[in-house]
Amino acid sequence: MSILAALAFAGLPFYAEVQRADLVEPASAASAERGLGADLGRLRPAPGGESVCTAPAQRGAHPFRDLLASWNVDAPPATGFVVELRVDAEGDGAWSAWMHLGDWGAPDFVPPLTQRVTTCAGGKVDVDFFRGERTFQAVQLRVRAFSREPGLEVRVRRLTVCFSDRERAVEPLAPLDARPLGRVLDVHPRSQKTERPEIAGRICSPTSVSMVLGYRGVDVTTLAVAEAAFDAAHDIYGNWPRNVQAAYALGVPGYLARFSDWARVERLVAEGTPIVASIAVKEGQLTGAPYPSTAGHLIVIVGFDREGNCVVNDPAVSDPEGARRVYRRDEMETVWMRRGGTAYVLEARP
Repeated sequence: MSILAALAFAGLPFYAEVQRADLVEPASAASAERGLGADLGRLRPAPGGESVCTAPAQRGAHPFRDLLASWNVDAPPATGFVVELRVDAEGDGAWSAWMHLGDWGAPDFVPPLTQRVTTCAGGKVDVDFFRGERTFQAVQLRVRAFSREPGLEVRVRRLTVCFSDRERAVEPLAPLDARPLGRVLDVHPRSQKTERPEIAGRICSPTSVSMVLGYRGVDVTTLAVAEAAFDAAHDIYGNWPRNVQAAYALGVPGYLARFSDWARVERLVAEGTPIVASIAVKEGQLTGAPYPSTAGHLIVIVGFDREGNCVVNDPAVSDPEGARRVYRRDEMETVWMRRGGTAYVLEARP
């Protein structure tokens, strides 16, 4: 590992870039001149067939190792869709096979795990994101839509990718002139432990999402979010892009991102945006947490105290009143950013 790579893992910001796919393609030279274009995201699959939205290939500022994709898709009842990706290692157009990344809707449209392509030379889809053993130059996404009934439209509103390479150090962003120290967003806390006992220990992600939905003005139960976000193929509630799509289906748009620089986090909080952060904790790494360790957990960053420590809503409590915690900034860097810095960013409703 290079010195820069070691520094990146030690806390220096690593490469992470979010891009939104352009789903408007000029229908013709004449229409392009008038500012008109074909909307690639309008899909009208016939029963028994499919309709496909293939986004243009995307490249980041640097090659990537990991790729997180997320989507906001309108899919009425009796429809479903599958999201696939392919990667180009050298940038020469030698694409991998299309790999299954995620799905939504009617279960009969979703291929079983045994029929999914999830690997390529140098990388694989690891449940809900692409993990590379080497760097890649480009990625392309597509959405395949299906319907049981005629005349139904599946509408791809947003496809977003987050390129990242934790072995590539980058320069930190300049801090805000007016940092949001002492600012705490009014995100009402919830507890995952108050839900059905058989799922209470597994729904930190839907509980965190439900808190932000409430903040965005969408009052839904945690159970409703959990049912929407449940990944039956893997038997998990914490599938990252499925939780983003669940939030969108319930009224709140969003995307997946990775954070390795506190300036980016502070910018979002200053704008009024809480962050659902994916953490992993070894014993002794997170002072004041309601657990000694966790291999994977989701919490909501709702602000900062005046010293710059993170104010969070942690759903792993028995009583919602105890969910509000203050976690040290350096410890959050260890359990969140150094573990990938993955997060859901759920935006204001249009």
